[in-house]
Order: sequence, then C-alpha cells, then structure tokens
Amino acid sequence: MYLSKLKLKNFRKYRELEIPFKEGLNVLIGENDSGKTAIIDSIRILMGTQSYEYYFIDEKDFNDKNKELEIECTFSFKKESNDKVAKFLEWITFNEKKEPKLIVRLKASIKDFKVKKVITAGEEGLDSRFDLLDDLRVTYLKPLRDANTELTAGRFSRLSQILKNHKLFVNQENSHTFLDTIKSFNEEINSYFKTGGAGESIISNINNHLDDFLGKERLADYNTDINITEDNLSSILNSLNLKISKNKVGLGTLNQLYMALELLLFETENNPLNLCLIEELEAHLHPQAQLRTIKHFQNKLNENSQIILTTHSINLASSIKLENLILCKNDNVYPMGKDYTELDTDDYEFLEIFLDATKSNLFFAKGVIFVEGDAENILVPAIAEIIGRPLHEYGVSIVNIGNVAFKRYSRIFLRKKSDEDIGIKVAIITDLDVKEISNYKGIVLNDEMLSRINKVLEQKGKNIDDFKDGIFRDEEELIENIKEKIGIKRLYSGIKEIIKNFEIVDIDIEIYREIIKQRKEKIYNKSNIKVFLNKCQTLEYDLAMSKIAYYLNNAILLTKEKEELTEEKFNEEYGKDNIKEKARKIFIENFYTNYEENKKSNLSKANVALNLSYILRQNQENVRKILLKDDYCKYLVDAIEYVTAPIEREEIR
Repeated sequence: MYLSKLKLKNFRKYRELEIPFKEGLNVLIGENDSGKTAIIDSIRILMGTQSYEYYFIDEKDFNDKNKELEIECTFSFKKESNDKVAKFLEWITFNEKKEPKLIVRLKASIKDFKVKKVITAGEEGLDSRFDLLDDLRVTYLKPLRDANTELTAGRFSRLSQILKNHKLFVNQENSHTFLDTIKSFNEEINSYFKTGGAGESIISNINNHLDDFLGKERLADYNTDINITEDNLSSILNSLNLKISKNKVGLGTLNQLYMALELLLFETENNPLNLCLIEELEAHLHPQAQLRTIKHFQNKLNENSQIILTTHSINLASSIKLENLILCKNDNVYPMGKDYTELDTDDYEFLEIFLDATKSNLFFAKGVIFVEGDAENILVPAIAEIIGRPLHEYGVSIVNIGNVAFKRYSRIFLRKKSDEDIGIKVAIITDLDVKEISNYKGIVLNDEMLSRINKVLEQKGKNIDDFKDGIFRDEEELIENIKEKIGIKRLYSGIKEIIKNFEIVDIDIEIYREIIKQRKEKIYNKSNIKVFLNKCQTLEYDLAMSKIAYYLNNAILLTKEKEELTEEKFNEEYGKDNIKEKARKIFIENFYTNYEENKKSNLSKANVALNLSYILRQNQENVRKILLKDDYCKYLVDAIEYVTAPIEREEIR
C-alpha cells in the first residue's frame, strides 16, 4: 500500500494541485517558497504522525478564506495485499483498471471565525466518515531539527514521544518490566538516605528544615524520598537520554542519530502503510554525509515502504535518479518520470551518469544557460555582469555540459502535455561551426526537382510545394524534412531514388550558414528553450572578428606571459588588415599554431577566457558599449537578456 496521488484545493499557495507519487522514493526539489513544505504538511495534517503530534488547521492555511479547503490522498494497493484491502473494505473504490484504491479526504471551512473540518473516505459523493486514520499515520522528520534538545531527557523530549508510541511500550503503562526495575532502583537509592544509610544526614537535615517550614503536625503527612524517577512508565521514558558518545559531538552527527531514532516508527510489521516524510534531509550534514544518508534511505526501501522528502541540496539532487524527482515551480509540480517529460529511456540513462552536482543546480534556478565548454562557462557570467545583468541576481544558473548534447539536457524542461510549461527560460549558447572555406555544397530544390518528388507524393494526396527553391545541406536533410512535412516515419517508395540523382551544387557560405542556423533552431527551439548561435565559427573566432579583438589578443599574450599591446600598437600591427585577416592572425597564427609552445605557455581556451574576463572587467565602461553594439557579440548578449531581463535602449548609450 502506498500514497499514489495527492490533491489539494485552496490549501496555502495552491488553489488547485494534483501530485502523482511513485512507490519507493519521491524527492521534492525547488527553490525557497516553491511549495514543498505545504505538500508535506498537507499529508501529515490529514493522516497524522506515528508520534501523535497534533497539528490544527488555522486561517493561514486557506488560500481563500471564503472557500472550502480540501486535502485528498489516494492510496493504491500492490498485488497480493488482500489483507490490507480487507481492512479498509468499507471505503474501497476501484479505478478504470478495476484495481482497488482508498481515497481519504479532509474538508475544512471557516464559520463564525472557527475552522470546522471533517474527514471522510470513499468515492466523492458516496464517502462516509473515516475511522481508521490511526492505521495510516506517517513517520515525520521535521526540518531545522534541534537534535541536542530533542534527544535530551524531559517531558517533551522527542525520544520519550517516540518510545511511548513504539510497539514495545504502547498499552504497557501498568505492566512493563521497566516498572519493577525502576522500583528496585528507587528502593536501593532510598535505603542509602534512610536511617542507617550513609546518606541519612541529608534526609535528616532536609526534614529538620521542613519541620520548621510546615510544623510538626503537618510533617507527618509527608514522606521525603530521593529516587531516580517516578515509578510509572511515562516518567521513566521522560528521564531517558540518547547519546552516541561520551564526548560532545557535532550537530551533523546528532542529526543523523536523531533520524535513526525517528525511523524506529518506520517500517513496522503491523502498519498497513509505511510512509516516511522528511523535510530538508541535508540539515547540518556535509556533502558526503548527505550522500551516505540518501544512499541509506534508498537501500532501506523495500517493496512495502515509501519515502517523500524535500531538499535544497544539489548534491542530493544529483545523486537521485531523475525519474524520482518532482520539481516544485510556479505554484505547480512537475514530476520528472518517463510518463511526464519528453526524455527518452536512453536520455535517462545518460543523465543519471552525467547530471552531477554542478549541473543539478538547474533544478533550483529561475533561468538556465547551457554552454558547451569552459571558455563560455567563464566568459558568460563576466559579460552578464558587465552589461548590468548579473546572473546570480536573476536566479540564473549556467550549466557547462562539456559537449554539444544540449538536446538531452534541454528535454528535461519539455513536457508530454503540450499545454504544460515549467516556466523556466532556457538559453542554449552554441557555435555555428561554419569555417571560412568556399567549397560548401548542397541541394537546391528547383521546379523540375520539386515536380519529380510531388509526382510520387500526389498519389498519396500529399505535396511539398512550399519547399520550392529550398536549400538542403545533403540528401539526408531533404529526406528528413519531407518526412516531417507530410507526417510519415518511412519515406514512400521511389522518392529516395529520385533524390539520389539530384545535383549537388556549390552553396555560398552565408547561405550555408543560414541553413545550419535554421537547422539548429529547428532542433532546439521549443517551448521556453531557445538557441543562440554566433555568426561564423566558434566563440573565440567570432570574438576575434569583433571589436573585442584587442582585448582577446592581450588575453592571449597575458596567458603566454608576454607583454600586452597598447591599443595604439595593436592598431599599428593589425590596423591595415580587413576584419577576416585580423581574425585569422589572432585566432589561428597567435592561438593555434605551434602546439608545443602553446602547451608550455599553458595556452588553453579556458585560461585565455579567464584572462579575458579579467581584462574585460578592468575596462567595463568601454567594453559594455562594444558588447551592446557589436554584431559578433550579439548572440551572447541576447542569450543573457532572454533569461534575465531586456536591456532598455537608453542604457546602451
């Protein structure tokens, strides 16, 4: 038996929400105030906790005080769990697959300034009062745990509350073996202080003072004793401490001990439901301790247990399977399982390996910039700062995936439901990668070629008339476009043979660049995901083409530990060259020639980018003007604007 669905209406920030849960582990992630705690609280408010903590609904729990609040939990049953189904038989309903389910709901409203609530179960409209909530209580680990206080003896200590509700102590108030043991201890202690004992003088002195305070006629009504604790089970449990060492230990270790204590009430044999709610698992735990703890929970899970936890930790987010995550964002939730995203099975396998802690920060961001290498990873935040759009101020994460597998990462944000949008803007910064050569070739679809293809398609009632004069990089691209246009997976017989005979012609480099640009935009531009491409080749080549070239050249010299050029000397050396020749000299001759020399001087893209970002920051006022006007830098600025905020034209002056 497990919690398979939660519905909320008018509860806190959620006007209406439906959340599916998996068997086993479910992890709620998201930025602060994204609604994770509200989800956890709604479950424990309805079902209660194993330690019998009381939580009452107040006016602040209502999104709209004039409307009814509703919390509904749906429980599904696994095969061969007839005994659990039978226990709730009075309230059992069936889904469309004729599988049993239990729906329990709480409804509350405000009347005469008081909150009135009722808990029922069964199909809505046919539901009746539910009397078995005690069988659905959950284990709950609250956030901001004060483990030192909770584990120390006292009437309200967490240790005593948990022990009182453990099966070894429930209904044992008058018969537990502890009672005889404590009674025996108390007698031995008292014998030490009674007449003839070594501590007789202590009780005698106390009684002498008390004699004066009370008077001899009242002293006879009292019996002064010294004992360990009262000889009743509740007092005995209140007097217990839980320690892990004789020496004082840190908060992290105490919190792990506290969690171990809480789990005493989890996975008990008699519970129809074994559900554990954990808020902020990472509290007071360093990264390695976080990983060990989550691995323990994952390993501890069996077919009869379920855990729902919340976290802000990118370490935990990166160590948990993507399909176990539920992203809380914009007053909604977005499960990351295969039934909800556009990720393929092999995408999940890939991301489980490569979605490390540095990349998992995308789950906690208001916007994301994907880049393909270290140079962009270093330069983009610097440029954002210079143009007045610091990424951290806008909650934007930059994710360096170290390759060009953007599609796999970006599809995390694409949903199977076409009307479902996570609301996170994603910018992909990548290179056009079209080199300055003149022998680019492709297919130009003229009237005669178009007619030959249409002759076959017309037999199926199809045509590709709007492909006229279209330019395609190769046969494969033309074929894929035809299949997509007419909505087929397999090309009709004869068309491939026609295309093979088409002439491959020279294509102007600018036209070819436009083809590649459109091709990449078609692949990546979906929903809130947008690709930003440079004009020519790579980041460093295009910067060499831009008015940033002077600063780039000095960054290369600085990396080589050579003397930087003044702007005057730079113009003397490169001023007579056209823009392409200047870029060629800076980019190729100065950067890529003489591999051994570059290796010795530590000349890498990352090191040059690091020095360039330093130089750009040192010249912010002039650099900002260049960045906001230069065509070769435009794609970087546009990407930053997209995930932060537009820059007003007045700011550019």
